[in-house]
Formats: sequence, structure tokens, C-alpha cells
Amino acid sequence: MAKKKKQSLLQNNWRLLVKLSVLGVLMLGLTYASVPLYAMFCKLVGIPVPGVASQSFDGPQEVSGREVEVRFVAASDPDMPVQLRRLTPSVRVKIGEPTLVAYEATNPTDKDITGIAIHTVTMHGDVVSIDAAEHINLLKCFCFDEFTYPAGQTVQLPVSFTVKSDLPEGTNTIVFSYTLYDVNQAGK
Repeated sequence: MAKKKKQSLLQNNWRLLVKLSVLGVLMLGLTYASVPLYAMFCKLVGIPVPGVASQSFDGPQEVSGREVEVRFVAASDPDMPVQLRRLTPSVRVKIGEPTLVAYEATNPTDKDITGIAIHTVTMHGDVVSIDAAEHINLLKCFCFDEFTYPAGQTVQLPVSFTVKSDLPEGTNTIVFSYTLYDVNQAGK
């Protein structure tokens, strides 16, 4: 009788181990799928999200005489102790002209903090669409990648881009908006 109980207990433990292993694999898969799922959700509800990681570079653009103002916005989530700030409020750029700006992130704590920046690129003026991502060649960006901010240090985060020549006429302003999140606080 004790042998049957022991076998039953072993079978139950084995089933539990298999169920927990499957659950762990599913959670890991969901973690890797979170960015594409986020992008699909945003596209479904109409929130502009640029495809930075997979965005193709169209090669050097011909610089034209047409100019547009590009503004920069920075914010940190309330749960993120690292403070993100723009170093340049705005610049006037010519269409096709390579542009390099930087943001700055300061970690005032005594421990390293890993964060991720999410950004949107919008355009304003006499345009119907507000999503400007398809009209930007983003060459370097600190968005959508986890980055560890060293304790007690300030780091500069470059953004390099060109505005494509297919930017709709009537667009007079483009806004790059970045929000920094603590990856350890996400979902809590």
C-alpha cells in the first residue's frame, strides 16, 4: 500500500514538473514576443509606433533646400529613478541632411538600473497622418533596446537620423518623443 502511495506521489510530482516546465517555456516565449505584440496592439488601436529595429535604411538621401523643425521630448516613467532629458530642444534640418542629437540619462541611485526607452515620431502641420516613422531614416537610436544605466553616472544617448524626401508637403514640425521605463518595474 505504501508503495502505491509513493508511486502516485511520484507521478503527481512528475506531472507538476511537466506543467511548470511548459508554463516556463510559454512565459519565455511571451517575453520575446512582447515587443512585436505591443507594436501590433498599437497599430490596431491607432497609436503610432515606428519600426526601429527592422526599419530599412534607404541609403543616403539627396539634401534639399526644404527645411523642417524637429523637436525632442524626454520623460521618465514615475517608477523609473533614472532621469532622461533632452540636450537639444529642437533643430531645423534640411530634408535628407544627416542629423545627430543626444539625450542624457542620469542614474542618481547607488545601484545599476536597466531601462528601456519607447519612442514615437509624429509630424504636425497640414497633414492627415500623425505617424512620421515611415518618413524618417533612423540610423542610431537608444530606443527599444535594454540598457543598463550605471549607478551614480550620467550617460549620453545619441540619436542619428535623416528626414526622407517623401515627407508630405505641409509638414512643418516633427517630434521625437522618448519615455524611459525601468524593465524591473514593468508589469508591476
